[in-house]
Amino acid sequence: MIALLIDADNFSSPAWVSEAVELIERNSGPIAVRRAYGSFENIKGLAEVLRVHSIRPFVNLFLPKNTTDVSLAVDAMELA
Repeated sequence: MIALLIDADNFSSPAWVSEAVELIERNSGPIAVRRAYGSFENIKGLAEVLRVHSIRPFVNLFLPKNTTDVSLAVDAMELA
């Protein structure tokens, strides 16, 4: 199973997201789990590319540093 978990607080270029999805699918096969984690502002900036590639947004509340990282890591561990 291939999972794509995007830290949208650090990886926020729509072109990069599209390129990553296309590269992974071309080289490794279909992506089973597609998620993007980040603040509302960053997720909003990626809304169109997330919709086009069927990537589910997970918006974090503005809390202490590393909130996005911890959410992504917990989900990665659960998926593993």
